[in-house]
Amino acid sequence: MKKKYFKDKQQFNNIEIIGILVFSMALLIFSMINGLQNHHWAFTYMEWSTLALLLILGGYLWYLTHLSLHVSLTEEGIVYKMKPLHLKKRKIPWQMVANCEVISTPRLAQWHGGNITFNHEQRFTLSGRTGLHITTVDGREYFLGTKRVDELKDAVEKVMAK
Repeated sequence: MKKKYFKDKQQFNNIEIIGILVFSMALLIFSMINGLQNHHWAFTYMEWSTLALLLILGGYLWYLTHLSLHVSLTEEGIVYKMKPLHLKKRKIPWQMVANCEVISTPRLAQWHGGNITFNHEQRFTLSGRTGLHITTVDGREYFLGTKRVDELKDAVEKVMAK
């Protein structure tokens, strides 16, 4: 059985965005019902467009509420899975890791634009630019976000000491 040094599970929990989506969907439903009453319950182009937009917003709301990230550090490697994007867990073995560093960015500093990069880093995060930056032996770069930075830092130090 492989020993786990660190395990983190995050879900999308930005209540402002979810609130805006729910409010927009309620307005669309009200608009569609009002339009149907005015046209004697017959679907016009406007009602079909409203229904399509309502379905798109509903799908986006479903996606955001099901969005989650699982990150764990084991003695074999780094395991991550971002639902619903990944169907199965992805693993980076420790033999493939060339560099591993913990990055902690303050909440407001994430929005100033200095963290915008155009390299080919694959980012899997729900917590901004706070988490684990990994460079593999073959040059690929990954960023796995976490909110528990201190525990992650301790786990990385334990693994790297071995």
